[in-house]
Amino acid sequence: MDLSSVERELRAARAGLEARLARAHDHLTRSDGPLAQDFAEQAVERENDEVVQALHDRLAADIAALDTALQRIAQGTYGVCTVCGEEIAAGRLKAMPAAAKCTACAERG
Repeated sequence: MDLSSVERELRAARAGLEARLARAHDHLTRSDGPLAQDFAEQAVERENDEVVQALHDRLAADIAALDTALQRIAQGTYGVCTVCGEEIAAGRLKAMPAAAKCTACAERG
């Protein structure tokens, strides 16, 4: 496994997620202006806020997972299950480059 290319991919994915997180943050902080004056329109905007907040939280969690994977690369532990210490299958890492657990440990929870 070429860790330098994995690291590049993780950093590129992180940059993309950061851009999406910034847009979600801008929406939630109303950087484009206050809520509409119409009460019905405000209700729709607030419902949208709930969806955007959930997206924001998911993006933040995904960025944290990528950061952890980058730390594991730096520490020389990337590709090793954080639960059992066994090697994580290359196919799993290819599908989920930030995977911290082998398939068996991930299935156990």
